[in-house]
Amino acid sequence: MSAFIPVDVRSVVPMSAAVDAMAWAFEATSLGLADMPTRIHMHPAGTDNTHIFMPVYLPDSPCGRYPAVITCKAVSIIPANRGTELPVTIGMVMALNPKTGAVTELFHGGSLTAMRTGAAAGLATRLLANPSADVLAVIGAGGMAFDQIAAVCAVRDIRRVVISSRTRERAETLAGRVRSELGVSIVDVIDDANTAVAQAQIVCTVTTSAEPVFSADAIKPGTHINASGAYLPHMTEIPLELIAQSRFYVDRLSSALHESGEVVQGIARGVFTEEHIRGQLGGIASGLTPARQSSEEVTVFKSAGMAVQDAAMVAAYLSQQ
Repeated sequence: MSAFIPVDVRSVVPMSAAVDAMAWAFEATSLGLADMPTRIHMHPAGTDNTHIFMPVYLPDSPCGRYPAVITCKAVSIIPANRGTELPVTIGMVMALNPKTGAVTELFHGGSLTAMRTGAAAGLATRLLANPSADVLAVIGAGGMAFDQIAAVCAVRDIRRVVISSRTRERAETLAGRVRSELGVSIVDVIDDANTAVAQAQIVCTVTTSAEPVFSADAIKPGTHINASGAYLPHMTEIPLELIAQSRFYVDRLSSALHESGEVVQGIARGVFTEEHIRGQLGGIASGLTPARQSSEEVTVFKSAGMAVQDAAMVAAYLSQQ
């Protein structure tokens, strides 16, 4: 393993290609083509750390664009790394040849995770947001936030980005990066999250909050929301009553029912039932599940993250070699 130099997928795969690869990942999941065992979570006693292990097999895509891959990701979320030289999200993705089992590549897990999480939000935005939506609000300014913005900008003509974070300094840093790297001319930092989301037609949340980060009545009709944080059952970014009033989708139903805080808590508290979930994003991508039905509907995509997304990013990388 020491002979491998980890690849930074960002240096090879453009965000638009990553969004396209996510369409294949989600379609394969909904159609039962991906072999994706339940991921393993570890939470060592006496720490706030999370360690996740995610294996998957993704076959060749029918279009011939993406090769078959096997990947396994070991990723850790270490809150104490914030403010140090190490990232909060750290890990590696190992790619294996499906025919021989030989390890072929290593990929930086942190950047790949951020990019594929952002690309999933981009795909959901492409499928669910109103075509005219041009203002994006992002709640959270951590390591996942930039890729959320990049992905939404890849599928919609965004003229303004509004960023809200508990740490204004991090929000200002993110705003500067969006201006310089994505070319968005209007980027504002607003401390109050309710004020931020009230000005947007697309909202992305990327926090680890245990409570909703904005009020349900702050969201205006027609808004699309990508809820990409809150990856554990006790975490909740989105008001449960807002989900009950929205057209609600998840990435993988079985995972959402056990891991996504909004789903677990919403059902447990009787705010909504499992039947309220309209379907998986892959169902929309494959044309089997209806998407938005009117320009006034609020749509919500809850992402818990799936190993097949890692495999799709590796497949996108291999397709460009």
